[in-house]
Amino acid sequence: MALDFKGATIVLPAGATVPQKTAARMLAEEIEKRTQLRLAVKDTMPADGPVIFLRTGNQPGPEGFTLTTTHENDRPIATVKGFDDRGFIFGAGYLLRQFQMGRQRLELAADLDVQSRPKTPIRGHQLGYRPKNNTYDA
Repeated sequence: MALDFKGATIVLPAGATVPQKTAARMLAEEIEKRTQLRLAVKDTMPADGPVIFLRTGNQPGPEGFTLTTTHENDRPIATVKGFDDRGFIFGAGYLLRQFQMGRQRLELAADLDVQSRPKTPIRGHQLGYRPKNNTYDA
């Protein structure tokens, strides 16, 4: 079963940092590009409608995040908790990849319960100089 997040509000903590605000803005912009749905970003809980919470949490560790979905009183709720700012950003990006999107359609699986953290202390990206897909051909 999929939860309908059409008309959702992205809710940030009141004292959100600049990277956290950027992650929320990125999430809203990318959803709008793919669905033509404009999601509001606020720091207060709306009275009704679907909600996407972006929060900080104390699990699972540096650069990690958790993602859960629930359904309370006909109200779909997705919660991303990043351990730190980088975990917050990785969690928002992971959430974006989990949505099933189409024109005027934004859905998410009803039973998500994901916890992710890097195997090494710092997540990294490979940069190389050779003629391959993910490298720079000098």
